[in-house]
Amino acid sequence: MIVERLNIDLFENDFDKVHFLQNKIEEVNELYNQLVSLKNRYYQEARKRVLVPHIQRWKEEITILYPKFEKSKEDGHVGLLMPFRGDYVNVRISEDNDRQMYCQIDKYKHDNMELAAELMQIMHSCLPQHSRNLCVWKYFDINDFDGVFKCFKEVMDILIKG
Repeated sequence: MIVERLNIDLFENDFDKVHFLQNKIEEVNELYNQLVSLKNRYYQEARKRVLVPHIQRWKEEITILYPKFEKSKEDGHVGLLMPFRGDYVNVRISEDNDRQMYCQIDKYKHDNMELAAELMQIMHSCLPQHSRNLCVWKYFDINDFDGVFKCFKEVMDILIKG
């Protein structure tokens, strides 16, 4: 298809074909870089306008809903440090690769594989994805603000009930 669309067979020798294709590759790479840059600019603008206000609202809500738990110090996400089964876990909402948000429970300072296995089991319906270490999560579309916060509250309810 490429040979036909770019009329590569019209070149007299293979070196001319190679040179032509190298130029096309450079053009495509430049276009790719410009597309990534434009996407990143739009994402940062949308993040400031749309996502950051949600993060601020969630931080305010969790302060009211869960006053006795330590809040995350990181600006990039909403989270709490939760005591659970004699250990601690982080419960958070964050974003991943400009397209998805996620609700997640991850380890706090060290691995506790028994705790990880228990969390994978009890959180499977809320947080179906997991890694081998203490990390379980669920992805949401970047626009599903209600869904990700609802999941966060469901996870907190399960952890609080113990």
